[in-house]
This record gives sequence, C-alpha cells and structure tokens, in this order.
Amino acid sequence: MKKLFTLFALLGAIFCAQQVSAAEYDLWINGERITDSNKNQITGSFGTGSVTGGTVTFNSSTYTLNIPAGVTITAGNSNAIEIGKMNVTIKVGSGTANIYAKNSGKYGIRMNNEGNYTCTIEGNNTSTNVSTSIVQV
Repeated sequence: MKKLFTLFALLGAIFCAQQVSAAEYDLWINGERITDSNKNQITGSFGTGSVTGGTVTFNSSTYTLNIPAGVTITAGNSNAIEIGKMNVTIKVGSGTANIYAKNSGKYGIRMNNEGNYTCTIEGNNTSTNVSTSIVQV
C-alpha cells in the first residue's frame, strides 16, 4: 500500500510539473509574438526593439492593443507591429504615440490582409506617428 501511495504521489508530481503553454495570438510587437504570458507587460526591451514611455497591453477578449500616450515602439530588425489573420483595434491614449521601424523594408504597422481582416486605430485627441508606412499585404 505504501508503494502504491508513493507511485501516485510521483505521478501527481510529474503531471503537476508539466507546463501549460500560453495562448498565442496572430500579433507581434518588434518581432515577438503576443501570448497570454506577455500581453500585459509589453514594455522595455521587447523583441528586436523597445517599448518606452509606458506599457502596451493587449486585451485578448476584445482583440484591442492599448498604446498609452507617450509610448514609443521602436522596432529593430522587424516590423514594429505586425498583425496576422485577425481583426485588431489599436487604441491610443489621449496624446501622442510613436511607432517606428528603423530598417528599410520594415513597417511601423504591417497587416496580412488575406481574408479581409481589419485594423482600426482609435483615440481621442491623439496623434499616432507611424514611420515608414502602414501596409497591407
């Protein structure tokens, strides 16, 4: 009986130790895919670039990327914001947000438009400066 209890305890420990993978979204910031694990802490050194001046968040229930005013997203060797096959709303806080792609051939916001997906940019009294361009491919 003691060996059976030990076996069940060992099996329970093995199953509890397995990591549950976070949900992934068809959205990248500076080349890093947004997941349930990182969606509320998009700040600082992120992906191939940086997010400064505040913290960007992604609401996975409404598919809304929230960019506070004063935030600058600067991409390294990637697009600053890349949207795959999903509808996304980008909400900018009251003020100015900057989205930059430093390398040629990269974009401030790039959207894959296979299947008629949309990206809506919203904000009150806002200015969103997007370097290079917004492109749909």
